[in-house]
Amino acid sequence: MISFPFTVTLSTGNYPSKHGIVDAAFYEPRGNTRVLIDTVADSFESIIGENFTDGVSPRKILTPGIREWIKEADQDSRSLCVGSGYISSLLYSSTSPDDVYWYLRNSGMYVTSSYYGNEYPDWVNIFNNNSLINYKNFSRNWECIVTQSDRHLARDDSSVYEADGINITFPHIYEKELTEEIPKNKDIINTWFAWTLVADASTLAFARTGIIDKSVGQRESTDYPSIVLSQIDNVCHYYGPNSLEALDAI
Repeated sequence: MISFPFTVTLSTGNYPSKHGIVDAAFYEPRGNTRVLIDTVADSFESIIGENFTDGVSPRKILTPGIREWIKEADQDSRSLCVGSGYISSLLYSSTSPDDVYWYLRNSGMYVTSSYYGNEYPDWVNIFNNNSLINYKNFSRNWECIVTQSDRHLARDDSSVYEADGINITFPHIYEKELTEEIPKNKDIINTWFAWTLVADASTLAFARTGIIDKSVGQRESTDYPSIVLSQIDNVCHYYGPNSLEALDAI
């Protein structure tokens, strides 16, 4: 997956051969064999509050990036990196141990690694336990807002090679498309939410809450807010880049 090295190149200004992130996963030697591991996997860390999710950290990023440059120039600088996708914000924070959060579908909440701290601040807990629930409920029904006059910019909405080949047309309704899964897994809404555009709206609201709480950009110092919105990427992977869903996302 080229997005990992590409993202770290953006955040550090270096080629993968220098910053060390050459793919989303790579082989590491273990005795007489090699093991494929995730780029950010770190057995010395954990996801705070999660017992069954592997730990991650930016330790394999070998060079400093934007965040470190700003901090070096201004020691009072503050940083907040948030993302809709799994560890997306981590890749933009380089190795700086600041506030870094991303949505984790396993738990259905915004989480972070023990690399960045030992507990969640109040504003994160409040958002996860209140506002996030409202966004998940809002995500249950995805209606297309593309006007009829603009729909020619996308391919036909009934293309059978989209998504799962069954639920390929608007509207996309949670209770309809996951009829069989819902009774078996009460947390399936967490995964559904992670593939909807509402996840990005939630991440923007989450970022705004953190920016206000931390007074990011509201002082004399130069701060570094980073917000990663992943849903157009997810939609294009699932429905296709020329789908009506992709056009609606844009």
